[in-house]
Amino acid sequence: MHVESCDHFGIRSHVCQLGDSEIWLAQQTQNITWTQTGTIPQVNIHYSTNTGVDWTAMTTSYAGGSPYGWLIPVAAIGAQTKVKVQKTGDANVFDTGPDGGTGVFEIKPSLKITSPNDGTEVWRVGESRNVTWQMNGSIATADLQYSTDGGS
Repeated sequence: MHVESCDHFGIRSHVCQLGDSEIWLAQQTQNITWTQTGTIPQVNIHYSTNTGVDWTAMTTSYAGGSPYGWLIPVAAIGAQTKVKVQKTGDANVFDTGPDGGTGVFEIKPSLKITSPNDGTEVWRVGESRNVTWQMNGSIATADLQYSTDGGS
C-alpha cells in the first residue's frame, strides 16, 4: 500500500488475489477487487501492460465499490500487466496489484467459437458445415478439435 496523503485514507488492491503465474484472457470479464480504509467515495482504476511505466484508464470516478467487473480489451494483451486502484482526486492514495505492486500477470489473446454456438445444432453426416470463431488478439496458429462424447 502506498499512502502519502494526510487524510488517512488507504486502498489495498487484491486484483482477485492474482499471483505472478495468473493468466487472464482478452474479451472476458474479470473482477478487480480492493479494500479501503477510511472514506473513499470514488476510485480510478487503471491497467498497465509494461509493469506500471504507463497506465491506461479502465474507469474513472467509479463509485460502485469493490469489485469492478473489467471486460478486458484486446489492447491489454501482454505479459507484464499490472492494475492500479487510486482515490479519485488524490494521486498519492493508491495500490497496485498483484501482490501489492511487486508482481505482474499475463493477459493472452482468446478465441470464441461462433458456430456451432449453443449445442442445439444438428449436423448430419455428409453435410458440409463451417466452424467459425472470433479471434480476440493475434494468434499465429490454433488446433481445432472436436468431440463426439461431450468433451469427456
